Amino acid sequence: MATPLFFQTKDSSFYFKTALKFLAVPVAIFVFFGQSTYLILEMNFNFFDANGFAQDKSVFYDLILSNISNYALGALAYLIFSFLLGLYLTYLNMTPFDQVEEHALKLMDTSDEFEAEFKVRIKNKILFKSSKLLFDYLRYLQNYESYAPEIPLDLKQHHVSKFDRWFLFQYSLFFISSLGLQFIILNSFHNSLNKEIIARGLSHLITSPLTSSFLSSQSDLFIISTSMSLFLGTVLYLFFGLKLHYYINGVTYGLNRDILKIVSGKHEVRLHPRTYDPAQEMTATLNLLLNHYLTSEQKKSRSLKLNSMSELNNLSSDSSFRSYDKTVDIESEVVKFVIKGEKKSS
Repeated sequence: MATPLFFQTKDSSFYFKTALKFLAVPVAIFVFFGQSTYLILEMNFNFFDANGFAQDKSVFYDLILSNISNYALGALAYLIFSFLLGLYLTYLNMTPFDQVEEHALKLMDTSDEFEAEFKVRIKNKILFKSSKLLFDYLRYLQNYESYAPEIPLDLKQHHVSKFDRWFLFQYSLFFISSLGLQFIILNSFHNSLNKEIIARGLSHLITSPLTSSFLSSQSDLFIISTSMSLFLGTVLYLFFGLKLHYYINGVTYGLNRDILKIVSGKHEVRLHPRTYDPAQEMTATLNLLLNHYLTSEQKKSRSLKLNSMSELNNLSSDSSFRSYDKTVDIESEVVKFVIKGEKKSS
């Protein structure tokens, strides 16, 4: 079975909402960056107006921004890229759930798949270990193995949600690459804007030490604006990253908890994630698998009991069995008569 596409599963809303959250980060950065840049330009216009610039504000903005308007297309392209990157990051974190679901679907198609080993991957090890424990337990119930699977120690100790190192590695790459690209875009824009301000100032303002000092200080203001924008992006990326990990690891923790109950003999337990949790498709498939094999296992045990009872009934109604009972009763009476005779003679 091929891995499900983004918008063809029950988890489509989770994909979409997560991608929108990561799209919101560069949007917030660009809004904050644009607002701070606007304040810097307003301050520059007031300085220009006080030092010999004879044009109105619209002419000033046209002079400054005319040669750097192509950055708007670059910002739009980056926003689209951020949305797709958010989808891909969600897909990477959902892939382990899809692989577990794929194996469960194969088990429902044919029990021969129990003989195929379910390997524990490096990504989300607790999820794969829990799923492997469940599959091994179902195989044990189907008499494919002569011994019950042992519960790994790390699954027993998984009482609280722990931070997944593989998620940390993936998200660190995403975090560094995203902020790196945003720094390149913002810094390039501010450098171009600073050059335009200096060029227009030298050509339209009266040359003086004050003018030179003011124009040279613009780069410091742009650096502060860029740094504050990236700081905002860092806080938002960390916040949304922790939220994503909370959702993913919450499902893993709940799945491990319920599987431990099942393998301890509580066959009525089913997997019930929270309504806003991801992996709804996988848990629904695993519940179907549990209903299929645990119900059939219970029917099998009941049929064995019924067969045993019918065999006993057949045995008790058999004529040879009844004649054997009578023979035993006659022999016991003879023994009692002999014992009484011996007592009288003595």
